[in-house]
Amino acid sequence: MKRVYDSKNVEKYVNRYHIHDYFNSSYPFYLMEYEKDEMMIHPLKDTKEIQFVVEGEVSIYFIDSNGKQLFVSQTNELCVLGDVEFVRHEKPVYFAQTNTKVVTIALSIEENQLRLNQDLKFLHFLLNSLVDKLHN
Repeated sequence: MKRVYDSKNVEKYVNRYHIHDYFNSSYPFYLMEYEKDEMMIHPLKDTKEIQFVVEGEVSIYFIDSNGKQLFVSQTNELCVLGDVEFVRHEKPVYFAQTNTKVVTIALSIEENQLRLNQDLKFLHFLLNSLVDKLHN
């Protein structure tokens, strides 16, 4: 995983995917780049960012009590990762692993927690994201 702070590149993705539409305020976004087969989210590791997948494909799964890997979903562009962890304030229950090279627009949860908790547009976006995940 590599963090990219190049403001022109970040702004290109933010504008292309209308990320500002999900927020009432401006936030310090950055990009995260992952190689194929890289683990993005792991139950033993705190999730530190909310991430919008803008390029590539991600598999989301969990491992049951018998050690069997159970596939939850496969996502393409503009899937949101870290939303459940933002709301619950605990380690993730799912794994997210890249199937291809992946680029995400990321936002630090820790640095923006207070502002995000007061951002009604963002909270409504999260609510819709979580309901979509339940529905699927």
